[in-house]
Amino acid sequence: MDRARSAPSDSDDANPELEVWAAFELIGMCDAGENKRRDGTSAIMEDQIAQLRADYGDPSQYRYIRTSAVVPGGINCPRGPDEFWVMVWNWKRSEPPTEQMFDWFERRHKCKDITPGDTRSKPENLGVLKRTRDAFRREFEAAQKDKSGTKTFVDRMVELVRSDTTKKQR
Repeated sequence: MDRARSAPSDSDDANPELEVWAAFELIGMCDAGENKRRDGTSAIMEDQIAQLRADYGDPSQYRYIRTSAVVPGGINCPRGPDEFWVMVWNWKRSEPPTEQMFDWFERRHKCKDITPGDTRSKPENLGVLKRTRDAFRREFEAAQKDKSGTKTFVDRMVELVRSDTTKKQR
């Protein structure tokens, strides 16, 4: 987790997904009872695992969502791909987990770097576009407001993609 946090922000090693996977792995080790040292003492304290669960959520509930399945043409990155499979999962933080992923994608692919002499491009029109971020944020905020917990962020994103695919097939 520290390696991802301390890596140069535009490197592959800084991908927030690596930090999430490390947290999920630690939670999984604890759940499987594999958090003991040879002498039987705990390598990961219960309060640390509780903090990881609070910060990263349930590792069994994640999906990858193709950004263009949510918002066609929602990425404009001249130096990188026009498609991004973003990991979505449920957590209790106030910001959608996708925001860090989108920010890293833009840095990694230098989406907002304007070519010298380009007077038409504006940084706000490059990278993961606002309408894409807004679509993910809208579903995240709806899930946060759902006090019954019947439709999580992951559930909402999967449903959104499925309903859009069904509409296109008709």
